[in-house]
Amino acid sequence: MHFAACFGSLLVSFGATMDRFESGAAATLQERALHALSAVLQFPLLTLMRFIPTKIPGLLGYLLFFANSLIWGIAISLIISRIQNQLAQKRATSGPA
Repeated sequence: MHFAACFGSLLVSFGATMDRFESGAAATLQERALHALSAVLQFPLLTLMRFIPTKIPGLLGYLLFFANSLIWGIAISLIISRIQNQLAQKRATSGPA
């Protein structure tokens, strides 16, 4: 899901930018929002790759999108697991209702 949202927002953002490229018009609120969404979804791995001078050629570049999505998935899974554990502990300490 993250991979599709990240890649889709990047493509739509790029397409919207190219539509107004020749006119020189300012970016609309929707275009700025799409760009911001794309930047958030690309964090952390793709954002950090901007500072590394090595470019990853061809289809290997898509592995970065996959790895970034994997990082997001693991982080979200850990957060959900921690919340569930905390709720279970609260239920256990509060006793039967």
